[in-house]
Amino acid sequence: MREMLGEGLAELVLEAEPVGSRITCDPPVMDTDEDWLLLVKSLPKFRAIATKVFGWDLGSSLEGMENFASFDKGDVNLIVTEKREFFHKFMCASDICKRLNVLEKEDRIFVFQAVLYGNRYGSIE
Repeated sequence: MREMLGEGLAELVLEAEPVGSRITCDPPVMDTDEDWLLLVKSLPKFRAIATKVFGWDLGSSLEGMENFASFDKGDVNLIVTEKREFFHKFMCASDICKRLNVLEKEDRIFVFQAVLYGNRYGSIE
């Protein structure tokens, strides 16, 4: 992961974990992007360096997104946060999906919505 990010970005990363359907599903979904969850020292600094120096595209805006921002480059997606609690909850949701082998994307979204935000079934579209 560190070599993929390059010097300057990698030094901001505290933790990095592979996530997404390539990791949680058995058999893994291989015709999809590679997803990584990153815990970083500073999200605004990561955003500036990632987009201006290394050419990562910003997927979600930081405005109104207190917990994370997403970036993509080619077939790699980064979910980046500076909040340890969000990182932990995201990994818990990922672990649940992996343990229960949640194959349907809509069901994985539900698990993540419930764990990350406390949304109940039927409260999300």
